[in-house]
Amino acid sequence: MNIKGLSRTPLAKSIYDAAWGQFLSILRNKAENAGLKVIVVSANGTSQECSNCGHKVKKPLSQRMHNCPVCHTSLCRDLNAAINIRKRGTHALYKQAQSMLSKTSR
Repeated sequence: MNIKGLSRTPLAKSIYDAAWGQFLSILRNKAENAGLKVIVVSANGTSQECSNCGHKVKKPLSQRMHNCPVCHTSLCRDLNAAINIRKRGTHALYKQAQSMLSKTSR
């Protein structure tokens, strides 16, 4: 199958979505085997949001450093995004745990 060729067609989004779904399926399986859990979160806006105070700091892709004018946090743009993704995952996991606890206490 010519995946590169198909990626230039109107079906490209579907192909990439299927590949992403396959990746998540494999990742979940590996995590379960290791006794771990996969939490899927949206990475949308994570490099624009300050990981320290939450202020939105708009920047072009070419700007590789995150500099917050509010709290003066300065760190690599990718590290800032990674911290925000971890926070979102931790929050989602906490909400799942709370939901499970409320169901078992009934």
